Amino acid sequence: ADQICSRFFPVTFKGQLYLFNPNTHLYYEDTGTVKQWVRTILTKAENRDEFTLPPAQKWDSTVRDVHALVSYSRVLEGKVYPFNCYSGYPAENCVISFADDGTVSAEPYTHLMKFTRKTPVVYNPSADTRPVVSVLQSWMPGHDDSGNPLYEWLLQIPAQAIIQSLPGITPFKKAYLMLGKPNAGKSSYYNLLQLFFGEKNCGTFMLHEFSDNFIVAELPGKFLNNGDDLPFIRIEASNKFKALTGKRYMTVNPKFGKPYEAQITAVQTFSANYPPELASTLISDDGWWDRWVVLVFAGVFEKDPTWEKRTFTRVFLEGFFLLVIREVQKIIRNNCHLCMVQDTEQVRDTWVCNLKLLHEFIDRYVEKTDDNEHYIAKEDFLATLQEWGQDYMEVPVGMQRSEMMKQLPLSPRSLTSAL
Repeated sequence: ADQICSRFFPVTFKGQLYLFNPNTHLYYEDTGTVKQWVRTILTKAENRDEFTLPPAQKWDSTVRDVHALVSYSRVLEGKVYPFNCYSGYPAENCVISFADDGTVSAEPYTHLMKFTRKTPVVYNPSADTRPVVSVLQSWMPGHDDSGNPLYEWLLQIPAQAIIQSLPGITPFKKAYLMLGKPNAGKSSYYNLLQLFFGEKNCGTFMLHEFSDNFIVAELPGKFLNNGDDLPFIRIEASNKFKALTGKRYMTVNPKFGKPYEAQITAVQTFSANYPPELASTLISDDGWWDRWVVLVFAGVFEKDPTWEKRTFTRVFLEGFFLLVIREVQKIIRNNCHLCMVQDTEQVRDTWVCNLKLLHEFIDRYVEKTDDNEHYIAKEDFLATLQEWGQDYMEVPVGMQRSEMMKQLPLSPRSLTSAL
């Protein structure tokens, strides 16, 4: 038992034994390692005739006794999952820590850090970032109203994921919806994030799936949840989504496991050609809109099945990592506030302007001029919108039109912007 403890630094939590792998520097659930080691030690000792051993058929009781000694050598009490709580980011070759002023330091892994996860990209402070900037700019060219390059949104997402994973950090309460036509670069960016964090460290759950408690139990330990290519469905409720974006600790119920208090720090990101349709309660909920950033991938690229393999090389990923680290430093130096922001009106307008419903409204009610411009008569505008709203919402008897207008997913302002 002492030999096994000195090699694997065992920890037991909620009845489950965890062991430290000295090769990967990570803890993992024991599914037979200890018992196999005991049998191996007994076999070697028997072959060397070092001492008298019980008959082989009686080894099972010895194995159980040693396993019990190892399991109870260090039992962690409490409700909170004890792993991945070290104040550092687990890169492939080191653990990266950030000082209060954003200064970066790299540390070697030890069993005291108790990580169960590691990301696959090497931290290289001399990495070339120029090819990465070129690709990110092709996906999101231009600048915002404050003069910030729009591609920095694509760095803020993984930077937010890194910061939220650190202990003591309050979640930023921001999720991201990426919109664009097919072949606009959304899926390539999604795949880049998967390569950067590692597939095992990312969820792939859709927005409407969070009503399933077993799905939520898959999120602890993830840096990111990437719901790629959202189906066009109606979102009815937001409570679980708000909890996942606003709380650090949640009670999860794993399938075939015991409930426990888990840290869920994954940044929620989703992509779609069109935004999901929303229930009227969400349309009028400022708290819902305040949770979102909506990014539009405006370009369209030719299909090239080999582009990602040629582009997302080890060198490219190291350059991307360095840019993300710099974004982390900027956020820390900004008093731990995100540097890129959108106000709720901007979010709502962008969401609504890209709704499939909007395009259907335009096709039904909006006229086209000979030079392919759209218009609707000003005197008919409000009445037309109200007529559409009554059909769309199945307005209950007695509802005032002013109240109906507040709950419509299409507002006069969003329609004006779209036209």
